[in-house]
Amino acid sequence: MRPLILVDGTTLKARYEGKLIIVTCQDANIQIYPLVVDIVDGETDLAMRWFFTKLREVIGDIENLEFVTGRGQSIINGIAEVFPEARHGYCMYHIQGNLKTRYRGSDIVALFRRVAEAYSFEEFTKFMGEIEHKLESAWEYLSNIGVEHWARSHFSERRYNMMTSNNAESLNALFKKDQELPILTMIEHIQLHECASSDTGRSTIQNSGSGKNSICGTTRSISLLREMRAQFQLESFPCAHAIAVAMYREFPPHSLCSHYYVADFWRAAYAETIFPLPNEVEWEVLDYIVILNNLLPLEVPPHTPSHRQMSRISSTREFPQRLKYLIGYV
Repeated sequence: MRPLILVDGTTLKARYEGKLIIVTCQDANIQIYPLVVDIVDGETDLAMRWFFTKLREVIGDIENLEFVTGRGQSIINGIAEVFPEARHGYCMYHIQGNLKTRYRGSDIVALFRRVAEAYSFEEFTKFMGEIEHKLESAWEYLSNIGVEHWARSHFSERRYNMMTSNNAESLNALFKKDQELPILTMIEHIQLHECASSDTGRSTIQNSGSGKNSICGTTRSISLLREMRAQFQLESFPCAHAIAVAMYREFPPHSLCSHYYVADFWRAAYAETIFPLPNEVEWEVLDYIVILNNLLPLEVPPHTPSHRQMSRISSTREFPQRLKYLIGYV
């Protein structure tokens, strides 16, 4: 898989609350691949430092590692401390939401998307200049964030097609009902889902008939590629022009493609089996944990005596649609 990791968190709705952190990446077939699921007390510097330390123990040292997250300060601090060599990109959707809130009705969002998704410096300069001409305060806001964190053309490594952390947020939405359960029950439900997801991925590979040097999802991806020369340098996937030249010169197109898209990497991602959580008596608890005086966290009471908030609270950038009623006559 490509060395790019997406991180997103959501608040639990159970008695003790806490934060569910989901880490994902993409497999060679451009599908969501769950990497880590964890629960922490909250999105604090201490919790995020512990989380990223454990993540580093799991994945080890990876060359050219990159993260895409929201702009939560604790996450930013945790990555900078534990993964100082990694590049850190910000989710384009989160910045877009801030622009909607700050500059409502200014049409800046459409220009921002074109700037963020531009493949070349020329395109970036052109659309960034339009933003400055239209609303200088928006230009200053985007510049102060650091264009190297959100603009594809200025990212120091390959950001591939991952401009948002939507993959991780998709799993958060999938586990929405589970977030109301007790922690152990929630973990069991999530693990059962991951077992099924891993089996599905393995079956898809077996049924695809992909050879050793075949490129995953080639037919679908090529038809969607924009004909831009800079795209290959940033996504390591050849454009339609390069493939046409390869076919004309009679050499295999897959030789132009990054090895991250080759079927062998796809197959390796699902080689290991994920087993369900065993019975509690079979757990192997580390010695240094056994001696700890493990206490339950403080219970968080509901905000009102009779009701606990279960649905997500809409942010300021989300504007509810007006309901339209159809009045008829009997």
